Amino acid sequence: MSTVITPTELRLAKRMARLGTETAFETLAKARALEAQGRNIIHLEIGEPDFDTPANVIEAGVDAIHKGYTHYTPAGGLMPARQAVADWIRRWYEVDVKPEQVVMVPGSKNVLLFTMLALVDQGDEVIIPDPGYPIYASVATLAGGIPIVKALRESLAAAGLEVPGRHNAAGWDHEVDGRCQTYSSHTGAATRRPDMPVGSMTVSRSRSV
Repeated sequence: MSTVITPTELRLAKRMARLGTETAFETLAKARALEAQGRNIIHLEIGEPDFDTPANVIEAGVDAIHKGYTHYTPAGGLMPARQAVADWIRRWYEVDVKPEQVVMVPGSKNVLLFTMLALVDQGDEVIIPDPGYPIYASVATLAGGIPIVKALRESLAAAGLEVPGRHNAAGWDHEVDGRCQTYSSHTGAATRRPDMPVGSMTVSRSRSV
């Protein structure tokens, strides 16, 4: 006796229809296709260096493998690495950060998704900067939120958007008619950093409606 197994169509959850794509990678694919045709392309589509991994970084990675750093780490990452990041933030941004507040992750998209799922209820507004990281609106919609796109306007840092310390000369803000009119009682989340590609962040004093 034989059993015939017929293939069935995989049914995806309805929320998958709300998941957008990363347009930067679509542009990258087109750019690489042009490169394959012999065209000289300057890549500005994704945040990737135009050089290979430095030799000292490669050697450090290989050395770590030989020393047995090939097992599960604590959820937040190895403490020496978290301490190094905290020290860098303290030096560069003049912000006091403890290593316990640092979480090591393989990229930002998963953290953005987890944050949206933790903060955004069905129907909540999510403030999205324009220009901004394309995945913002996608993960907000997937979490059930309503993306509210707000154009960033170039302004002085004193107007409400700045990076402390060395990056303090000018910035971009969710500014309308001289004051921030972005947040409302329906706002579930607002993306503050990274405001890619402008590289600045919204500080707390600009959050008044």
